[in-house]
Amino acid sequence: MCDDRLGWLDARLAEAAGKAAYIFLHHPPVELGLTLLDPLGLEQPQRLIDVLTRHGNVRYIFFGHVHRDIAGTVAGIPFSVQRGLHARFMLDVVGDEMVEQAPPAYSIILIDGARVVIHSHDFLEQWPLWSPATGQRVR
Repeated sequence: MCDDRLGWLDARLAEAAGKAAYIFLHHPPVELGLTLLDPLGLEQPQRLIDVLTRHGNVRYIFFGHVHRDIAGTVAGIPFSVQRGLHARFMLDVVGDEMVEQAPPAYSIILIDGARVVIHSHDFLEQWPLWSPATGQRVR
């Protein structure tokens, strides 16, 4: 992120003082322990983290790029990564990541100020449906 973009973000977060802010970006601003993908993260991520923590109103960071469901925290701010709509990288923290053809997924993110809830949906998979009321299979 260049100085202009960081300056713009810094100003927007200052304008939102006292209000919860949620950050959405593509490249990871934190190392994820994936040796093949970590070098593809945001360049100089600490510069972004410094801007985000300076204001104290960033409640959550969402990003992509790594095509895996991952969650964690950076500088005390929770983050999550959603899988994506095509192939994902297999989990391999020792350095032999491979691309696997996984079911595509999308996420619905519910934010109401007091909570963040992320629902992931593998929309091409078909599983049996069961009725909780009857205990019977519906499909």
